[in-house]
Amino acid sequence: SFSQTIVDTIPENKNVLLEEYHGIQCHWCSYGNAEATFLNSHYDPNDFVVVTIQAGSYSFPNNNQPDYRTLFGDTIHDYANVSLYPSGSINRRVFPQYACEIGYSPIIRDDWGYASDEILAEPSPVNIGAIANFDSLTNELVVDVELYYTDDQSVNNNFLNVAVLQDNIIGPQEDGGAGG
Repeated sequence: SFSQTIVDTIPENKNVLLEEYHGIQCHWCSYGNAEATFLNSHYDPNDFVVVTIQAGSYSFPNNNQPDYRTLFGDTIHDYANVSLYPSGSINRRVFPQYACEIGYSPIIRDDWGYASDEILAEPSPVNIGAIANFDSLTNELVVDVELYYTDDQSVNNNFLNVAVLQDNIIGPQEDGGAGG
Protein backbone atom coordinates (compact mmCIF):
# COMPACT_ATOMS: atom_id res chain seq x y z
CA SER A 1 0.00 0.00 0.00
CA PHE A 2 1.06 3.59 -0.64
CA SER A 3 0.53 6.65 1.49
CA GLN A 4 1.50 10.31 1.41
CA THR A 5 4.59 10.79 3.57
CA ILE A 6 6.25 13.93 2.18
CA VAL A 7 3.39 16.07 0.93
CA ASP A 8 0.20 17.25 2.59
CA THR A 9 -3.16 16.20 1.17
CA ILE A 10 -4.91 19.43 2.17
CA PRO A 11 -5.23 21.76 -0.87
CA GLU A 12 -2.74 24.62 -0.81
CA ASN A 13 -2.14 27.76 -2.83
CA LYS A 14 0.53 28.05 -5.49
CA ASN A 15 4.12 29.00 -4.74
CA VAL A 16 6.27 31.50 -6.65
CA LEU A 17 9.38 30.85 -8.69
CA LEU A 18 11.11 34.09 -9.68
CA GLU A 19 13.64 33.51 -12.45
CA GLU A 20 15.70 36.70 -12.38
CA TYR A 21 17.59 37.45 -15.62
CA HIS A 22 20.88 39.03 -14.80
CA GLY A 23 24.31 39.84 -16.20
CA ILE A 24 27.67 40.64 -14.67
CA GLN A 25 28.05 43.70 -16.95
CA CYS A 26 24.51 44.97 -16.28
CA HIS A 27 24.54 48.33 -14.49
CA TRP A 28 20.95 48.00 -13.19
CA CYS A 29 21.06 44.30 -12.28
CA SER A 30 22.25 44.96 -8.74
CA TYR A 31 18.95 46.81 -8.21
CA GLY A 32 17.07 43.76 -9.49
CA ASN A 33 19.04 41.59 -7.09
CA ALA A 34 18.12 43.95 -4.23
CA GLU A 35 14.41 43.66 -5.15
CA ALA A 36 14.64 39.85 -5.35
CA THR A 37 16.35 39.79 -1.95
CA PHE A 38 13.64 42.01 -0.47
CA LEU A 39 10.83 39.85 -1.87
CA ASN A 40 12.59 36.70 -0.68
CA SER A 41 12.58 38.10 2.86
CA HIS A 42 9.02 39.47 2.55
CA TYR A 43 7.34 36.19 1.58
CA ASP A 44 7.34 32.86 3.39
CA PRO A 45 10.55 31.06 2.30
CA ASN A 46 8.50 27.90 1.67
CA ASP A 47 6.35 29.83 -0.82
CA PHE A 48 8.91 31.95 -2.72
CA VAL A 49 12.08 30.87 -4.53
CA VAL A 50 14.51 33.02 -6.51
CA VAL A 51 16.76 31.63 -9.24
CA THR A 52 19.20 34.13 -10.71
CA ILE A 53 20.05 33.33 -14.31
CA GLN A 54 23.19 34.88 -15.79
CA ALA A 55 22.52 34.97 -19.52
CA GLY A 56 22.27 37.28 -22.49
CA SER A 57 24.46 40.07 -23.80
CA TYR A 58 25.34 41.46 -20.34
CA SER A 59 26.47 38.10 -18.97
CA PHE A 60 29.82 37.77 -20.78
CA PRO A 61 32.69 38.19 -18.30
CA ASN A 62 35.61 40.53 -18.94
CA ASN A 63 39.25 39.69 -18.28
CA ASN A 64 39.50 37.75 -15.00
CA GLN A 65 35.84 37.99 -14.01
CA PRO A 66 34.03 34.75 -13.09
CA ASP A 67 31.71 33.20 -15.67
CA TYR A 68 28.29 32.42 -14.17
CA ARG A 69 26.62 31.37 -17.41
CA THR A 70 25.18 27.87 -17.85
CA LEU A 71 23.67 25.99 -20.75
CA PHE A 72 20.37 25.67 -18.88
CA GLY A 73 20.38 29.38 -18.02
CA ASP A 74 20.91 30.32 -21.65
CA THR A 75 18.06 28.01 -22.69
CA ILE A 76 15.62 29.45 -20.14
CA HIS A 77 16.68 33.01 -21.00
CA ASP A 78 16.23 32.47 -24.72
CA TYR A 79 12.88 30.70 -24.28
CA ALA A 80 11.61 33.66 -22.23
CA ASN A 81 12.75 36.09 -24.96
CA VAL A 82 14.37 38.45 -22.44
CA SER A 83 14.69 41.98 -23.79
CA LEU A 84 15.33 44.08 -20.65
CA TYR A 85 17.76 43.71 -17.74
CA PRO A 86 17.09 43.15 -15.00
CA SER A 87 13.79 41.44 -15.59
CA GLY A 88 12.28 38.24 -14.32
CA SER A 89 9.64 35.63 -14.98
CA ILE A 90 7.17 34.65 -12.29
CA ASN A 91 6.25 30.96 -12.70
CA ARG A 92 6.99 31.44 -16.43
CA ARG A 93 3.52 32.93 -16.78
CA VAL A 94 2.74 35.72 -19.19
CA PHE A 95 1.24 38.68 -17.32
CA PRO A 96 -0.04 40.98 -20.09
CA GLN A 97 -0.42 43.91 -17.69
CA TYR A 98 3.26 43.71 -16.63
CA ALA A 99 5.06 42.14 -19.62
CA CYS A 100 8.22 43.79 -20.94
CA GLU A 101 7.24 42.49 -24.36
CA ILE A 102 3.75 41.40 -25.39
CA GLY A 103 3.28 37.64 -25.26
CA TYR A 104 6.39 36.84 -23.17
CA SER A 105 6.89 36.22 -19.45
CA PRO A 106 9.68 38.65 -18.40
CA ILE A 107 8.51 41.62 -16.32
CA ILE A 108 10.45 44.47 -14.72
CA ARG A 109 11.50 44.29 -11.08
CA ASP A 110 8.93 46.88 -9.93
CA ASP A 111 6.13 44.43 -10.85
CA TRP A 112 7.59 41.19 -9.39
CA GLY A 113 5.72 41.66 -6.11
CA TYR A 114 2.36 42.35 -7.82
CA ALA A 115 2.67 39.24 -10.00
CA SER A 116 3.80 37.18 -6.99
CA ASP A 117 0.76 38.28 -4.98
CA GLU A 118 -1.51 37.10 -7.81
CA ILE A 119 0.15 33.67 -7.94
CA LEU A 120 0.17 33.18 -4.17
CA ALA A 121 -3.60 33.81 -4.04
CA GLU A 122 -4.38 31.02 -6.55
CA PRO A 123 -5.23 27.47 -5.48
CA SER A 124 -2.72 24.88 -6.62
CA PRO A 125 -4.00 21.86 -8.56
CA VAL A 126 -1.22 19.73 -7.08
CA ASN A 127 0.77 19.68 -3.86
CA ILE A 128 4.43 18.78 -4.35
CA GLY A 129 6.84 17.61 -1.68
CA ALA A 130 10.47 16.64 -2.06
CA ILE A 131 13.32 15.38 0.07
CA ALA A 132 16.87 15.50 -1.25
CA ASN A 133 19.79 13.49 0.07
CA PHE A 134 23.35 14.17 -1.08
CA ASP A 135 26.15 11.66 -0.58
CA SER A 136 29.42 13.64 -0.58
CA LEU A 137 31.49 10.44 -0.89
CA THR A 138 29.87 9.39 -4.17
CA ASN A 139 28.69 12.85 -5.34
CA GLU A 140 25.24 11.34 -5.79
CA LEU A 141 22.04 13.30 -5.25
CA VAL A 142 18.81 11.38 -4.70
CA VAL A 143 15.57 13.35 -4.80
CA ASP A 144 12.33 11.73 -3.67
CA VAL A 145 9.30 13.62 -4.98
CA GLU A 146 5.69 13.09 -4.04
CA LEU A 147 2.64 14.61 -5.73
CA TYR A 148 -0.89 14.89 -4.44
CA TYR A 149 -3.45 16.16 -6.94
CA THR A 150 -6.10 18.37 -5.38
CA ASP A 151 -7.82 18.94 -8.76
CA ASP A 152 -8.49 15.95 -10.98
CA GLN A 153 -8.63 18.21 -14.06
CA SER A 154 -4.85 18.79 -13.91
CA VAL A 155 -3.58 15.22 -13.94
CA ASN A 156 -2.58 15.32 -17.64
CA ASN A 157 0.34 17.14 -19.25
CA ASN A 158 2.42 17.83 -16.17
CA PHE A 159 6.19 18.20 -16.12
CA LEU A 160 8.57 18.25 -13.19
CA ASN A 161 11.95 19.97 -13.23
CA VAL A 162 14.48 19.64 -10.44
CA ALA A 163 17.14 22.33 -10.16
CA VAL A 164 20.26 22.25 -8.03
CA LEU A 165 21.06 25.79 -6.90
CA GLN A 166 24.03 27.41 -5.25
CA ASP A 167 23.54 30.45 -3.05
CA ASN A 168 25.69 33.09 -1.38
CA ILE A 169 28.00 33.49 -4.37
CA ILE A 170 29.99 36.67 -3.87
CA GLY A 171 31.40 38.18 -7.02
CA PRO A 172 31.75 41.40 -8.99
CA GLN A 173 28.75 43.17 -10.50
CA GLU A 174 28.77 46.29 -12.68
CA ASP A 175 27.89 49.16 -10.31
CA GLY A 176 27.28 46.64 -7.54
CA GLY A 177 30.71 46.34 -5.94
CA ALA A 178 32.12 42.97 -4.93
CA GLY A 179 28.89 41.61 -3.52
CA GLY A 180 26.33 42.76 -6.14
